[in-house]
Amino acid sequence: MNKIVLGAGAVLVALLCLTTWRWSAAVEREGKLSATVAQRDQTIRDQDKDLALARGRATILDQSLTLLAGDRQAVRDDLAQIQSLIQNLPRSEGDSDASFQCLDVPLPAAAAGLLRKP
Repeated sequence: MNKIVLGAGAVLVALLCLTTWRWSAAVEREGKLSATVAQRDQTIRDQDKDLALARGRATILDQSLTLLAGDRQAVRDDLAQIQSLIQNLPRSEGDSDASFQCLDVPLPAAAAGLLRKP
């Protein structure tokens, strides 16, 4: 009987050791998985922030492009009005056809800069 109790005790101790070893392995795996999950959660949060910034930048870009398109149209309208005024200039005494034909010829950049200085 003593040997049976001793044998049963040895089996119980062996099962307890095996269970403890398996439990510690499971706790270690759970720790690694928790670290991985935390890292991926942080990555997702960072990507969400980046996405929000990108959307904000896209909105600002859209607004800027809309304003630019409006400004471009205003410049086109101003240029069309100036061109119309140039084409409809009244002739003064001493004006020739050649002097009016020069109105369509662009000035070199250096000459245009000199004419614009006060």
